[in-house]
Amino acid sequence: REIEDVIALIEGIAEPLDLLGHSSGAILALQVAARAPAHLERLIAYEPPVFFKAEDSIVQDLPERLEGLLAAGKREAAVETFFREGPRMSEAEIGGIQAAPFWPEMLAALGHTVPYDSRVQRSFTATPSELDRIQMPTLMLVGAASSPRMQSGARTIAERLPRARLGELAGQQHLAQVTAPALFAAAVNGFLAETS
Repeated sequence: REIEDVIALIEGIAEPLDLLGHSSGAILALQVAARAPAHLERLIAYEPPVFFKAEDSIVQDLPERLEGLLAAGKREAAVETFFREGPRMSEAEIGGIQAAPFWPEMLAALGHTVPYDSRVQRSFTATPSELDRIQMPTLMLVGAASSPRMQSGARTIAERLPRARLGELAGQQHLAQVTAPALFAAAVNGFLAETS
């Protein structure tokens, strides 16, 4: 019910807001923008994992398999499987995240959410009727070093939105807010300043 929760929150605030979402959160932000456009002034979406090509899509049973791993107490295996099959990170990328100081915290805080993230990916089709309702200025961010698969959906959605522009985060992949927070903040703040 995250979409409904966000809409309830923004409807309770008198003035239009800016909404930012990353990854599956970017999908949710797009869905909120389509359902409650009058309450949003600007939208920022960073690499929504939307896959328009069949070969790029996630396997349909991924959420259920992730739930099975979690039920068996295999949280780390669930997150690794999600990274491998959802964003299709390489083994080197997964190893890099596991070696980072934030890995234990990420595993503890987010490990149980990976089945839901996979369901969010399956829920969004980005149909023209849905995207046509997103009329506010939109910044679609991609990591310039992200795989073509991760960039493709974001680029396609940006092309289909009437008031969207694409922003590339130089040298970054899917987690620039963690790996290059100053660069990420500059891109967001620049867009907000230009469209205010």
